[in-house]
Amino acid sequence: MSLDIDLGTIFVVLTFGCILFVLQTLVDYTKRASSIRPQLHEVLRVKDRHKEEMNKVQQVMDDVEKEAGKHQDAITELETKYEELEMRATELRKKVADNDGFKW
Repeated sequence: MSLDIDLGTIFVVLTFGCILFVLQTLVDYTKRASSIRPQLHEVLRVKDRHKEEMNKVQQVMDDVEKEAGKHQDAITELETKYEELEMRATELRKKVADNDGFKW
C-alpha cells in the first residue's frame, strides 16, 4: 500500500479544513451573539438607570452640603453670641460681687 500524496493535495485538504473551521467559528459566534444581545441590552439599561440614580444622589448630597453650610454659619454666629453673653455675665457677676460683697 503506497501513499502517493503530493503537496498540492495536502495544501487543498488543509485549506478546506481551515475554511470549515472559520465557517464553524462564524456560525457559533452568530448563535452566541444573538443569545447574548438581549442580556447586553438589559445590562446597558440597568447601567443607565443606576447612572441616573447616582446623579440624583449626588444632587441631594450637594443640596445637603449647601444647607449644612447655612446651618454651620448660624451655629458659628450663635456660639459667638454665647461667648459674648458669657463674658457679660461674668463681668456682671464680678460687678455685683464687688458692689454687694455677694459672690456667685
